[in-house]
Amino acid sequence: MAARTLMESGVQNILLVEKSKSVGGRLATRRLEKGHVDHGAQFFTVRTEDLQSEVNEWLSHGWVREWYRDPYPKFIAPEGMNSLIKRLSKSLPVRLRSKVTEVKKLDSYVEVLTEDGKRFQGEKLIVTAPLPQTIDLVQEIGQVDKLLEIPYNACYVGIIRCAESKDIGANGHVTNYLPEGMERVVNQLQKGITDEAIYAIYMTGSWSNQHWKLSDNVVKEKMMDSMATILDPSVINEFQLKRWRYAESSKVIRDPYVEICCQPSVVVCGEVFLRQDDTASRTRFESAFISGIEAGRYVGNRHLER
Repeated sequence: MAARTLMESGVQNILLVEKSKSVGGRLATRRLEKGHVDHGAQFFTVRTEDLQSEVNEWLSHGWVREWYRDPYPKFIAPEGMNSLIKRLSKSLPVRLRSKVTEVKKLDSYVEVLTEDGKRFQGEKLIVTAPLPQTIDLVQEIGQVDKLLEIPYNACYVGIIRCAESKDIGANGHVTNYLPEGMERVVNQLQKGITDEAIYAIYMTGSWSNQHWKLSDNVVKEKMMDSMATILDPSVINEFQLKRWRYAESSKVIRDPYVEICCQPSVVVCGEVFLRQDDTASRTRFESAFISGIEAGRYVGNRHLER
């Protein structure tokens, strides 16, 4: 949203540098034979007019739809959550599979170096990576004290494809009365984004932190033991494991962005940055959305003031 906001304000010389093969971050979707499985954010809610006006347009295009209400509407993308971000970023210049390894300050410019040896220079930089990764990149060029206060939990997500489907809850989304260490279970068939029985099973932050250094095979075995009361092991055809090292923070920063360096301008934003009037007081898709807009507006205004 920061890049879109910059372009809409008239800033044209923009480049998004993304380490993954697709944009989206935790709006992550994986293809499995006959359908999709969301293995990051399963849905998003809306509490602000800024996001609601966008959602109204997305609804009209069929990019999103309402899943169910509890009490706020939960919105999903029929083709998987990542499809929404791909559509929103379609007109943006993006360099994929480019992991940033270093950020340097060169007089009035910022230089970004990537793992494949590329160098990019710019007058301003917006960083949206999880804060531990952001700090590693920018601590030598700016004030990061405020960012150091934010802890993160890890998260293991099991992607389970079964021979047959078993409904869970009224809407395919269960967060209560689960085995110890399990946070949520989502039936992607009930959710409506796949034609086969696929489940996304999330472990809690504390469980994931505790077992983070274990091998994938050991983690799968432990998760299988926990899942036995929910899914019949005999019908499981495939089990993939997704590791989110920095899945969610239990603390937030009550500013929509932080400028850690003024000349050149280096701004950090993302889901942990909340506006003062944010009533939810927790990280989520909407907080990242608003943070990106606010950061884009600020950087765009500074650019136009030159």
